[in-house]
Amino acid sequence: MDTGSNLLWVDCAGCRQCRRRAINRAIYDPSHSSTYTSIQCDDQRCIDISANGECSPTGQCFYNKRNYARGSMSSGLIATKQLTFGPIHEGIAEEITVVSGMVFGCSSDSQSLPDSKFNGIFGLSNRSYTISAFGSKFSYCIGDITDKDYGYNLLILGEEANFEGFTTPIDIQYSGHYYLSLQSVTVGNSNTYINPNGMWSKSAVMDTGTSGLWLVSGLYTEFRIKIVAFMEDLGLNSTTDESRKLCYHGNFTTEPVNSQLTNVHTIASLHFANGADLDLEVKSLFYNTNKGTFCLDVNPSITEEVTIIGLRAQQSYNVGYDLIGRMLYLQFRECAALFP
Repeated sequence: MDTGSNLLWVDCAGCRQCRRRAINRAIYDPSHSSTYTSIQCDDQRCIDISANGECSPTGQCFYNKRNYARGSMSSGLIATKQLTFGPIHEGIAEEITVVSGMVFGCSSDSQSLPDSKFNGIFGLSNRSYTISAFGSKFSYCIGDITDKDYGYNLLILGEEANFEGFTTPIDIQYSGHYYLSLQSVTVGNSNTYINPNGMWSKSAVMDTGTSGLWLVSGLYTEFRIKIVAFMEDLGLNSTTDESRKLCYHGNFTTEPVNSQLTNVHTIASLHFANGADLDLEVKSLFYNTNKGTFCLDVNPSITEEVTIIGLRAQQSYNVGYDLIGRMLYLQFRECAALFP
């Protein structure tokens, strides 16, 4: 699920690099579909998605995506087919919604997906045909990105989207990315604001296609210094791993570290226009490694112009997008409470 990408694509039969992953998940075979139709190169939908207007030797629309934040890539044919959406309860789909002629990518080559069970990317940027098929609203609540058995992650497309909590304006640019105005950042209970009035950059992008938080360099340096001081006040002294990430000994979900963090709900906060805040707890900032440490998943941004807010930082929030009203909704929630 990627709010920074405009294309829904899945691995298709014959896909290179897919065979090694196929044991864990499904591969789509278009020859078994009665509604699959490839798109020709002169189709406006091809021009919208494939900026370079690439064509297959038979004149079919070809896409090549290489700019995912994780370094993933996918290439293949652009096609349409009938897709069926609906919530699943005990293995049975309920309240079925059928969308005819849904535009998607049929991947013949994909690499570097973050997990062997993934078989594609669900693009949710403003330029996504998936979004336009359901109107102009969607919301999601992701409870825990590390627990693969967590059963309450939720994505709602269309008018039933959950809009609650604080609001902040969205600036939707040609790229389709969702830009917010980041006013400042605080760490702990400090009244010292980092990035006051956007000293380094006010632009922030909501991007569920990456896990970490990517801060423009000046903001990153100040943020890291304050995190070190905050953790030292809790009796936790830092170390660094081979990639110079800021790490700590132990596991933040177990003793003794868990006790040191028990009374800490908010480690840091991102403050947006209109007074909307994104409060970051320990699981929003850190990840446990298999080396007996937990590390800060905050990095210097690859661009000096924009901060990128990945999915880890958005955990335990219901995030709603109203694309007509150009407004983002943020509400700290237990995602299970959104289920009947």
